[in-house]
Amino acid sequence: DQTGDLVDLVVNVMTGIDEEEFFEVAINFLFDISRQGYKSILVLAEHESLIEIVVGNMFKYPESSSIQGTICNVISNIASNSAMDNGIRAEICSLGGVNQMLLYLENFLDDRLFIGRAFASLSAIMSGADVQVLHGNGAISCIMSVMSSHTDDVYVQIKGTAALWYLAAREDNFKHKIVQNGGAKLITNS
Repeated sequence: DQTGDLVDLVVNVMTGIDEEEFFEVAINFLFDISRQGYKSILVLAEHESLIEIVVGNMFKYPESSSIQGTICNVISNIASNSAMDNGIRAEICSLGGVNQMLLYLENFLDDRLFIGRAFASLSAIMSGADVQVLHGNGAISCIMSVMSSHTDDVYVQIKGTAALWYLAAREDNFKHKIVQNGGAKLITNS
């Protein structure tokens, strides 16, 4: 179908370019496709190499909060679809997507738009992410640190609370860590 052909074209462009401006146009186009509804999400999710290419490009443009935020949007739209199995979420995690988002949360601490996009994407991934990776990457402390830096920003607090909620739902040990590290107080004070 036409959506599949467009995705193939965009993926070909994304794999064949090194110019940041062209990549930004391509990832924005994928974001537009990801907002077109269920059928478009299925085309993206079923594409043979899309997740690998999108996550791989998180490593390629570390200085661009705009590109990283749009990548988070694409990942969030694909991963948050309730019809998707956890395999896509696990793939994003295994390719380093969660770790990169956490790194960029620290790097782009003053960019509330990126923070919201990253928190939404993390929320969408948590149910299928590898628990061992989540234990090892400091997700809880990173999310809480970002929230602590933006206590007066309702948008950041809501998105951060959602990310903590999805982490807590993943494993009881995460609930305890959130509370032990002051997460309950942080959430109620915001």
